[in-house]
Amino acid sequence: MRPSISPDALELLAAKQNVRVLACGQWGARIPALDFKRVNGGLLVQDRDLGMVTESDLKVVTERQPTAKELSDALFCWKVAKFVKSNAIVMRAII
Repeated sequence: MRPSISPDALELLAAKQNVRVLACGQWGARIPALDFKRVNGGLLVQDRDLGMVTESDLKVVTERQPTAKELSDALFCWKVAKFVKSNAIVMRAII
């Protein structure tokens, strides 16, 4: 399956037995902002979550500022939770 097939390639493939060649034409532009999932009885369409949280994205609103280690641990947990299936709670043990 290809957008197009050159005449030379078509001639070469035509000589082979049991080969099917499909020219589908140019595909339309993908919509990278949407994620499609089949669900029981329908289709779920939602925004894709392609971003990652960085320290510069965070705003501390408490009087006590977190340490660099606490921020690093929180960002690590955030990344882990992003890739866990279903609703996630990630706990980081202080060792």
